[in-house]
Amino acid sequence: MFARRQIGPLVLVLALSSFPGRAVEALRSPSGVLRVEFGIDGARPAIRAWYGKQILLESSDLGLELGPPAPVYAPPTFAREERRESWRPPYGEHAALLDHCNVLRVRLAALERGASPLEIEIRAYDHALAFRYHLPGAAAGVPIDVREDRTRLGLPDGTVGWAISLREEIHGAPVPLAGWTRGLQPPLTVRTGGGVHAAILEADARDFPRLRLIRLENGSIAVRLRGAYRGPAPVLSPWRVLLVGAEAADLIRHQGIVQVLNPPARGDFSWVRPGKVLSAIANFPPNQSPRRIETAHLRRLVDWAAEQRFRYLQLDWGWNGTEGPWTDAERAAYRERVPARFRDSGWEANTTGALDRVARGYVPFRPNPKTGGSDLWVDLDLPGLVAHGQRRGVGISLYVNSRWSLPSQDMAAVFALYERWGVAGLKPGFVHYGKREDSAFILRLIETAARHKLWLNIHDEYLPDGSARRHPHVLSCEAGAGSENKPTLTHDLTLPFTRGLAGPFDYAPLLYSPGRSNAHQIGYLLVFYNPAPVIRGGFSAWNPPGGRGGIELEFLRELPDTWDETRVLAGEIGRHLAVARRSGSRWFIGAVAAEGGAHLSLSLDFLPPGPHQLVRFCDAVGEGTECAAARDVATVNRTEPLAVTLSPGGGFAGWIEIAL
Repeated sequence: MFARRQIGPLVLVLALSSFPGRAVEALRSPSGVLRVEFGIDGARPAIRAWYGKQILLESSDLGLELGPPAPVYAPPTFAREERRESWRPPYGEHAALLDHCNVLRVRLAALERGASPLEIEIRAYDHALAFRYHLPGAAAGVPIDVREDRTRLGLPDGTVGWAISLREEIHGAPVPLAGWTRGLQPPLTVRTGGGVHAAILEADARDFPRLRLIRLENGSIAVRLRGAYRGPAPVLSPWRVLLVGAEAADLIRHQGIVQVLNPPARGDFSWVRPGKVLSAIANFPPNQSPRRIETAHLRRLVDWAAEQRFRYLQLDWGWNGTEGPWTDAERAAYRERVPARFRDSGWEANTTGALDRVARGYVPFRPNPKTGGSDLWVDLDLPGLVAHGQRRGVGISLYVNSRWSLPSQDMAAVFALYERWGVAGLKPGFVHYGKREDSAFILRLIETAARHKLWLNIHDEYLPDGSARRHPHVLSCEAGAGSENKPTLTHDLTLPFTRGLAGPFDYAPLLYSPGRSNAHQIGYLLVFYNPAPVIRGGFSAWNPPGGRGGIELEFLRELPDTWDETRVLAGEIGRHLAVARRSGSRWFIGAVAAEGGAHLSLSLDFLPPGPHQLVRFCDAVGEGTECAAARDVATVNRTEPLAVTLSPGGGFAGWIEIAL
């Protein structure tokens, strides 16, 4: 007879020995370096995992909390397969990504009539463990309630981590589990007491609630949902992923696994073109009050962007008026304090939040008087600017508020209008994030943009999940503290090992930034890849000539937007990162350091034999705020490491011309 054991809202029917006693099924990665055991711990499905000889996961619970009636399951059955597929992304850090893993499928059949089986798919890669839940349903279309994710990851004693709170990246050094706040956002990067590095994140979320992570009293990490899910069968959860490596740099080397866990794109995306984006922010003419969005100045920005090989110009808030519609009461209150010179300017017409019109005249930022001084004056021929950009090969990207304006408007009609205008891309801001309805709205936004050939840079809380494979036109996202938050250098050098593992991050760097050398800024664009980096400040710093920069622009003009091959040469979380990337026959090398600086010896064994020319941009003599860059040429070869010394906040960037 099978023993029935109730486990809260989930019930298992078992004829199996306890998981600690023996493994029910073992799974190894293709090289055998990652080993996973699936079994029953007490009455719960559970896994344990090792990386090499080091424990990665102690006994860790798997399962979902389903709505009533709670199903009763029979003992598991198993199926196996090996996956080996190659995928060629349309752009990115590699010309091809390999999806090579061994797969274990666990099926728990439901004994009650009308209840859905539970299937768990586990994949073992050499540098990742991934699993997800599938509820095929008793019959297609029958609603299924998923109340909560009950996954618990048993991290070993002595684990420390680099935590991200639910809303803001935490700055600073790693802390033990006991020092973490309770609510965390993936990716969560950790180092076990045995020295194994891992990062917890998710992939292929679609319209499912997104994850949050909870630190439990026993030091383990609970995976929880940001809301319930109710939908027709079948139901497929996102992947829960642990990237794994012997050193922190391995996490960056193998982050492409998050993309291969997504399904391929459907349809024609040949119109998607990655490229550097010049932001109008920090490139306004100086000493304007209010700042002015004017066609003549923006045409000059387009011309300069074309000369510097930027592909896009980004217009931020204000081009269409206020970010959201004001109420009549807010307009009435603002009439009492509007600046006298703008009282009769027609400003009220600019407070509707409408996305299908271009503002004209004075645009107040918010009705709150504390936000005064952020207002704008708009005199913009947007279709004319778009046409001018098309002649110069520079597309126009527009900010659209996706919390207060877009949800109340006809999204398809607005995006169709932008397509007729010839707009290239959109920056949706302040998106709601986390709940299932939020995910569904973002998915609708993404799919509608694709139909109208608009690429996206989704801002604020939205965290990518590797879905750039499925939606190649989502070139970038924010979901982190970028340059506008004035972060520390330690923060900057933590991002590639934490937030950056989920996908491209619109850090929106200032080309010239206090506390960071000029070579650091251009090196950061190379080591922290983004197919559409939004760069602030270049035009205002260098036009007209004679400003504080210039040499750096040569490197930016040569910097490719996509790569054939990437190698992480060195990296320590929060301290330094050095990366080499190949485009055709050229290798680009960049390195950046935090407050402590760095002395690096970088192997060039990826080069072909023979001497080659390195054009390099280093920190000029001296340290400190906005240290200038110096350019020179050196000879390098594959047999001699490249010595790079980085001052605090310093950087290095350059390219190697391969001798043919």
